[in-house]
Amino acid sequence: MEQSFEMDPRKIIEAFMENDKRDKIQRYKVLNQYIKKGQVLFVGSSLMEQFPIYEFIQDYDIKETIYNRGVGGYTTMELLEVLDTLVFDLEPSKIFINIGTNDLNLPDYTTEGLIKRYETILRRIIQRLPQVKIYVMAYYPVNGEYV
Repeated sequence: MEQSFEMDPRKIIEAFMENDKRDKIQRYKVLNQYIKKGQVLFVGSSLMEQFPIYEFIQDYDIKETIYNRGVGGYTTMELLEVLDTLVFDLEPSKIFINIGTNDLNLPDYTTEGLIKRYETILRRIIQRLPQVKIYVMAYYPVNGEYV
């Protein structure tokens, strides 16, 4: 008797994305052991992860060290859970942050919830790194029907 196991393609993609996010966090934990503290940090979701930092540095002759701790698919809740790895371990002097776009696809999304989590992220950063300069970058809404 042959059994057929059909997998929902969405569930396969979700599982892959979750594993990918976990792997990135583990890689960042290792890389954080070798960073220079007090540098520039890009953090957030895929818009930050895919930001062309090296081209930016070269085109504008930037002398500062820039670390990228973007994680594609991340939400504000996920970032809150790993602020130590993605932010505090680096003790940056400047942070460019872009997070929240993926929250718009959450089943329990509310604007109030997104704002509250964003405020919590910023408040925790300011409490732990009072001298840091934070630059909040705009994000673009996603239409969940086309994702």
